[in-house]
Amino acid sequence: MIMATQANFDDALKSDTPPTDSEILSLVWLGIKSIKSDTTSLRTDVDALDIRTKAIEEANLERDDDLQSLQNTVQMMQARLVRSEIHQKHLSEEIEDIKSRSMRDNIIFNFDQAATDFKESRGENCLELIHSFLSAIMGLRSKIYI
Repeated sequence: MIMATQANFDDALKSDTPPTDSEILSLVWLGIKSIKSDTTSLRTDVDALDIRTKAIEEANLERDDDLQSLQNTVQMMQARLVRSEIHQKHLSEEIEDIKSRSMRDNIIFNFDQAATDFKESRGENCLELIHSFLSAIMGLRSKIYI
């Protein structure tokens, strides 16, 4: 049997004379070997694509897990932000209340306008003067801490 090669195959296609039965058989055999080689090569390529596809699917699953984790983190941070804003509002209200109480609890005395009996003089005892004023003019008899 004559073994056909790619060169024989190419030459047979260019020739004007019809091939003999043995040449046809060799050419068919060469075609079958070529198809088998191409099929094997395609199978290898398909297997490689299958491996790459599985790797991409795994990467997508990891990406989805990471995305879900990030979404959970964002939700937690939003909840913390809301709690922080509520706490900040509460603290602002407390500060405003403390300021108001502080202003109510602190009295400024201006004796020039309050009473003529309580004029400023050298060597005066301010605490005594205030206690006298609160007792005589304001009528406060309880113990007041200054």
